Amino acid sequence: MRNPGRPLSRATVSRKRAVLWSFYTFAWRSGVVRHDLAAARPRPVPARDGELLSRGERRLLRQGAARLAAEGRSAEAVAVALLDATGAPVSALAGLTVQDLRSVTGGEPAVVTVHDGRGDLVAFPVPPLARPLLRALADARTAGEPLLRQAGGHPVDVRWLGQALTDAALAGGVPRERAELLEPHMLRATTVTELMRDQAS
Repeated sequence: MRNPGRPLSRATVSRKRAVLWSFYTFAWRSGVVRHDLAAARPRPVPARDGELLSRGERRLLRQGAARLAAEGRSAEAVAVALLDATGAPVSALAGLTVQDLRSVTGGEPAVVTVHDGRGDLVAFPVPPLARPLLRALADARTAGEPLLRQAGGHPVDVRWLGQALTDAALAGGVPRERAELLEPHMLRATTVTELMRDQAS
């Protein structure tokens, strides 16, 4: 704990619980663990739905990210996929390096470690779409070099990722008016909230 003796806020507890449950679910689906923790499922945390993406929009966003990858826009596709899967801050995605990837089988990255908004290191399963793309990016980077970069070599930022979200949404079929409103913080909030709702249902 960063401040021993000081109680964690409800938001911090919910966020860390969501991360742990996501990783446990990944391990259970992979056959690494076999016991059922259904009784320990976290309760959902209320969220403002106006700030969230619907399940349908997220499905279209993922399809759009796959289309960006097919067009050779690997960095944008990986960034959108990781933001959708982890809810990590943009600064954490911008700081990813080869050392943050872990392979389990087949040589493709299966786990990525990122720093959350408070600087804590957390691990997430890598979504299938991003695995071969991350491997290709990692092969083209030296140790310590950022995995994600803009076309001109500049670091990724909120504006760049916001545009990547809009492009992926449009490519997936999200109406333009909605696609142009998408911001990284909306997908971050959606990722945690939907995970909590899924585990409570």
